[in-house]
Amino acid sequence: KLQQVEDENLSHVLKKLDSIRQLAGDAQVLRHRETREHTARQVAIGQLYSLLLEDAGFQPQAVMQRSVLAMFEGIKLQHAEIFFFSVEDVRRRLATGPSVRLKDAESNPRRCSERLLVTSQILDSMLAEISTEQIRDLVGKVSKYLTFKQTTYQVRPMEERDDARLKNATGFAVYKRDIFVADALSHCIWRVAADAFTEQGNHKVELFAGRVGEAGDTDGSLQEARFHSPMGMVVCADAGTAFVADTDNNAIRCIDLEAKLVSTLQLERTQLTRDILGARFVRPKGICTVYGDPAMFSSMDSHLEKKRMELQAQLNEANSPDLSCGEDSESTGTTGSDGKSSFSSSSLFSSQKDTSKKNSLGTSAMGHSMSLEQSLTVAHIKKYAVLQDMASASQLTTPSPTTPTSIGVSSAAATTRLRSRSSLPSSIASTRRPSGTVPSASARGDEDDVSEFPDDIHIPRLAITSDHCVWLVDPVTARAEVIAGDHVQYGYHDTHSGLDARFSSPKGIINIRSVLFVADYWNDVVRCINLHTTQVDTVMDFRPQGPVAMCLSNSGVLYVLDSECIHRANILRIMSTQCESDPMGDGKS
Repeated sequence: KLQQVEDENLSHVLKKLDSIRQLAGDAQVLRHRETREHTARQVAIGQLYSLLLEDAGFQPQAVMQRSVLAMFEGIKLQHAEIFFFSVEDVRRRLATGPSVRLKDAESNPRRCSERLLVTSQILDSMLAEISTEQIRDLVGKVSKYLTFKQTTYQVRPMEERDDARLKNATGFAVYKRDIFVADALSHCIWRVAADAFTEQGNHKVELFAGRVGEAGDTDGSLQEARFHSPMGMVVCADAGTAFVADTDNNAIRCIDLEAKLVSTLQLERTQLTRDILGARFVRPKGICTVYGDPAMFSSMDSHLEKKRMELQAQLNEANSPDLSCGEDSESTGTTGSDGKSSFSSSSLFSSQKDTSKKNSLGTSAMGHSMSLEQSLTVAHIKKYAVLQDMASASQLTTPSPTTPTSIGVSSAAATTRLRSRSSLPSSIASTRRPSGTVPSASARGDEDDVSEFPDDIHIPRLAITSDHCVWLVDPVTARAEVIAGDHVQYGYHDTHSGLDARFSSPKGIINIRSVLFVADYWNDVVRCINLHTTQVDTVMDFRPQGPVAMCLSNSGVLYVLDSECIHRANILRIMSTQCESDPMGDGKS
């Protein structure tokens, strides 16, 4: 009996081994079958992708989701379980898979990311819900459709073009998900949507403010407002306000982005700018916001007040009966501590005389005979010829040979390139130093009371480039003052006092902490202005040819755009020094 039990147990074990062996064989068969299925599926997907590649002219970068959708629409495929990637799926880096059904994509193509590049792996994800047999059937239909397209004439309606026509994008600013572009030739402001696209797959562009081709200076709603050659633009995101440098209107326009209203900032010039310098706010071009603590602006105001008192004393001395008769007292300028001649009363009177002469010759009251739109039509003229025309229209004072650098700079000095930055006069400090070593602005705010804005909103000041000078404007109090350069005289001169420095048609401007970087167009250099002292230096890290614009990346790289290429330099390594042109034309700098 015991032998019988052992025989039964052995028989049971043998049966179990047979079943296990049978299961292993079945599993192996299933694995082989699954491998063959996967291989057949990959072959079918590869055939379908090759047909899409053939339809795109064998250019892999042309196989996009919109071309795949167009192919499926061509073969009248509507109810298949095929999915497309949406814009949100692309933002999530395709981690969740496609979410838009074919039927929904055909009814609303904008839900799909039309420009998504389709590879064989992405195509496999799109066809994951259909079987291999359905893919093979799909390959057959697409093959017949391509044969039909290649052997018959195809009549297609012409693609409609976008309505928006930007002629001259001279400035832009970003607010939330929109990009605002100033168009100087169209006299309007455009809005480019980052999330909305046209039927052609381009970003949607629509008119935001003004009217295309119609110049004016009207305030009001966005549709009623008119601009005249707007060039610069900047947005204060905290206040929801955009500031536009309306060039040929000689004004700063404010756009309330929430209320959709346009107004003009009524500027009040300071006593130094209005009475002593006689500067008028004309033809603003570049504009940027300036954030800083009250100590920085207080330091700058104290330096400007010191300069005002110095110039006022020179005026009083020139107007006194004892000194007004002598020619020597009028022709000799005062020499500052740095060895260069400062702003003298004779140069002040000569500039006023030149301005009146220009007005008597029939030029405009602002000293310009051509508007921005007219000047852009003759942009092919060489800049040196333009500078000669500027010199003939404005009789500037000739530099005195007894002084290293005089305030009046001739047209030859303005057109002369920077010859040497290493051999400088003994009166000019030649020590290279980092531009960023000046004290930094550690907080954002203003010293003035902001009564019409909430307390938690800091309205920055505005730095604006005009004809040959740089202005600082407080949009809350409308206080405007010149902090560097001269509104009439142009040239190339660095100095410790910004009002003694000379620029030649500055354009782009950007604020980095307590320094302003200015694109000095005709001088082919980038200048920096210390907002604590108004000291003007030349940045040594760039050799641009007509710089027009600048920007700073999040990684601290400063980019400069000129007529030929884009220059870049790390902001922490930028060096500057005081330089000047060759005013005497003898090759010595």
